[in-house]
Amino acid sequence: RYFLNQWTSTAERWLPAGVWEECFEEKRIEKGSEIILAFDGSYSRDSTALVGISVEEKPHIQVFGHWERPLSENNLWKVPRDEVLARIQEIFNQYEIIEFVVDPMGWHNELGELEEIYGSDMILYFEGNYRKKMAQACSRFYSAVMDQDLSHDGDFNLFQHLINCVPKETPQGTLVTKINKSSARKIDLAIASIMAFDRWSDLRNEDPDPEPKAPEFISL
Repeated sequence: RYFLNQWTSTAERWLPAGVWEECFEEKRIEKGSEIILAFDGSYSRDSTALVGISVEEKPHIQVFGHWERPLSENNLWKVPRDEVLARIQEIFNQYEIIEFVVDPMGWHNELGELEEIYGSDMILYFEGNYRKKMAQACSRFYSAVMDQDLSHDGDFNLFQHLINCVPKETPQGTLVTKINKSSARKIDLAIASIMAFDRWSDLRNEDPDPEPKAPEFISL
């Protein structure tokens, strides 16, 4: 099939053609809304992604930031860390962040600074290298897209990153990955979206705090 000037076979794609487009909804998450913010960090080779998901019955995914080496730059280019941190803090100021879920990849010092500002309880380190957890997250996201149980803002780069995702079968389940480790086709926005939706799913499925029992009187 022919997509975005790239030849790709259906077998290489994780999401079937057309299903992501069906989830598009022309809206933005209102400032002040509750969101889960997901961060997939990189140093230079991959891109760095910031994706938010609204905390509501049908969640909406929105890209809040994306940094990738421009074609005009050489391999010495590095992600502008100060710019990324400033953007994260701007989002914290504009929205009610329920949770900040991160795949740090070389950003531990910066995330430590954010922990000092917003508290360590706010930041969750996503176990992306734990295959069982990641397979569950991929499965949840895939099902939601197929059933149109989520919506998104139509960001082109996220669309491209999802196209770049190829399935990898493991004993723990299906994961998503690049077509090969050295591929220039990035998937970081897709990973951040999967992380965000997985945490939304976890929070939705958590048992509410049990109501305290009324005092019981017993006779002796």
